[in-house]
Amino acid sequence: MAGTTRICGCKGYRFCVECENAFAKEFVNLSTSLPPVDRVYEYCIKCKKAWPVETTLDVSLCPSHSGTPVEIEGIHIQESFLTDEESRKLLKGCDSIEWSQSQSGRRKQNFGPKTNFKEKKLKIGNFKGFPTVFKWVHKKIKEVKILEDYKVIENCSLEYRPETGAYIDKHIDDCWVWGERIVTINILGDSYLTLTKYEGSHDKYNLKYVDFKSKHSVANNVAIRLPMPVNSLMVLYGEARYIWEHAVTRSDINKRRVCIALREFTSWFLDGSNEVANEVLRKAKEYYPIEQRFEA
Repeated sequence: MAGTTRICGCKGYRFCVECENAFAKEFVNLSTSLPPVDRVYEYCIKCKKAWPVETTLDVSLCPSHSGTPVEIEGIHIQESFLTDEESRKLLKGCDSIEWSQSQSGRRKQNFGPKTNFKEKKLKIGNFKGFPTVFKWVHKKIKEVKILEDYKVIENCSLEYRPETGAYIDKHIDDCWVWGERIVTINILGDSYLTLTKYEGSHDKYNLKYVDFKSKHSVANNVAIRLPMPVNSLMVLYGEARYIWEHAVTRSDINKRRVCIALREFTSWFLDGSNEVANEVLRKAKEYYPIEQRFEA
């Protein structure tokens, strides 16, 4: 299917429901459901351990879950980070901005610099800062202790809908440009993030730029499901950021889901030596009414 012209936004081996209907091709992708693993665990937000499950974890049983748990470092999930009123406000702000077609049945709104991970190029592009609808939430994340010094340089709104078969392939966010803390704010729709251990080359994802060793011994062929309840904030860092790939499976999108993904620079873009990075950081402090986005 590579090279096939598609109007839905998918490219290469990625597919959505529209692709399947148009090309009569059955969707075959590990990200449509849980990957074939020996055991599935679900992370408990209360005790911060992942427990073996057959279906879903009953958090009300904590700390009396059954089975032997596993632990991985680098997961912070804060329930009720947003109030219901704040999530409605943020959703209204997102929906006031034009959505663009993205890969695998998703839609997106992306505000940030242009990046080429393979060639390791960073450009300012048309980045002029962020719409004002995001200003208050960028300020709010600094109330979280581990994000007190967080400098947002990319804000990407993502929409998943079951009718489009939306999902996101397992991956690790690029390690050359994006910093250690990967932030997700879940605005609409409960869902899960599924972690599976990465066993490939360190050339992929630019992992070669990161010197990180796992602190915990967890079997390779397992999946760990992280709950992403509506209004919650999730931060992946350390082991969860660099040792495990993460995905949102199609089977975990039961109704419209909207989230905001925030990114920061790696440390070497913060030392003042890169002029493009310096300009991105300056622009990232600016906010503007959305009607100004496409002005020259």
